[in-house]
This record gives sequence, structure tokens and C-alpha cells, in this order.
Amino acid sequence: RPHASQLRHEPTAYEFTNSLCGTPAPRSGFVQPVVPADRLRRRLNANVRRLKPAMNYFNHLKSFISAWSASPLNSLNLDAPWDLTSESVSIVQLLLKQMDLTEYAVNDEIAVHRTTIIESGAVLKGPLVIGPQCLVAAGAYLRGGNWIGERCTFGPGSELKSSFVFAGSKLAHFNFVGDSILGERVNLEAGSIICNYRNERDDKLVLAMSHGSLISTGRDKFGALIGDDCRLGANAVVAPGALLRPATVVPRGSVLDQELGHANRDA
Repeated sequence: RPHASQLRHEPTAYEFTNSLCGTPAPRSGFVQPVVPADRLRRRLNANVRRLKPAMNYFNHLKSFISAWSASPLNSLNLDAPWDLTSESVSIVQLLLKQMDLTEYAVNDEIAVHRTTIIESGAVLKGPLVIGPQCLVAAGAYLRGGNWIGERCTFGPGSELKSSFVFAGSKLAHFNFVGDSILGERVNLEAGSIICNYRNERDDKLVLAMSHGSLISTGRDKFGALIGDDCRLGANAVVAPGALLRPATVVPRGSVLDQELGHANRDA
């Protein structure tokens, strides 16, 4: 990891990768070559520590999402956010059985509150719970086990996969959110995405930065835990394993990859 003095500004992924691998910073106007994957992986492995049995990352859910304790998810007593998303299908199926569905239209493991609007052309795949006063626009695609709170919006071209979304959050349009947990009032501008898979390397294990160290999620797929009131600008990319504190802002067109050094934003 870079020295603390290097973190007084917001380092780009390139800047941090170069500091790890000993590559000088590029001059303005030059395209930075990609660091060989094996060199980067060796340096990253030196910083990784495995989860200790006594560690419990469940508190992240409570501190990042104010409504967590009052939600039906609280009773699951999970150890970490990635435990929730990796079992999203079975968890949503369980929630369906426990819900009072008198105010919902239910069909094939899909429960939609009667005040919610589903536009023609939206694709819904169960198991799925959509709460009151939501909008799912034409071209939206919800799949893989999702639980959605009230007053959420999924605009045209938005895709939600194996995720849990709390009240008032919005995917404007042309977004992807996979294997993630979004707190209340999270807003994704057009084209912003939360990645859930390390396609760029052979080792697919997702790592998360917590308390200054990279820890293993033990999962090949995990997107992010996004705290209340976070905002992602248009075309922003959040790489797998992110833990974003409440009210974090990811600027338009930027890449946030905590594994590559945005340590000042870790949990």
C-alpha cells in the first residue's frame, strides 16, 4: 500500500497500481500501459489477509444502512454482506413465505406490491419481492433473486441481479448492479454500474478492503455494499468488493476500485 502521504489526494487506479509495481507515473497526455497481471497479483497477495473466525462484518450492514435493523433481513444473522448476496435466491424465497402478501400480486415467486408500476417491456424473474410505490420501466431487467424496498426506481435498460435494495434508491437508466446491497436513497446516474466479477484476471476471488487491509470474501461474485445516500455519477464504475460508507460520492466517469488503493474510502 502507498505511504499515507500519497493518500492526501484521490489516487487513480493507475497511480496506485504503479506505486505498487514500481512503475513511474506517466507524463501528461501519455497512455499508461497495463501492468502485467502476475506482477500486480503478487503485490496484492502480499497485502491480503484471510478473515479471522472471530471477525464479524455484519455490523457493516447496520452502520451503513440505517433501516437494516427494522428490515426482515436483520433476522438472518449473517456474518458478512457477501453471505447475503451469495444466497439471494434462497433468502428471497424464504422472505416470500414469511410475508403478508395480501397487498401484493403474486405469481411464480414474484411478489409485486399493488401500488407499484411495472411498465410493459420490463422483465421480471423470480424469486423477487418489489415493495410499495416503485417504478420498473420498460426495458428494465430484474433477475437472480432480488428484494426491493419501497419507492425505488429502475429506469429503461437497468439490470438488477441477486441484490437487496432499500427504500428510495434509483437506477436511472442503463445501469447494472450485481450481487450487491444498496442502502436507502442511493442514486445511480445513467450508465453507472456496480461490477460483481473480476473478469480481468484468472483468480476470480473477490477481495474487500476493510480497516486498511484486503480480506477475502470467499466468493467469485460480489458487487458492493453501498451505504445510505451514496451517489454514483454518470458512467462511473464501482469494481467488485467495494464497501462504501454512507453519503459517498463517486464522480462521473470515474473508476472506484478499493482493491487498487482507494483505501481512504474503505470500511
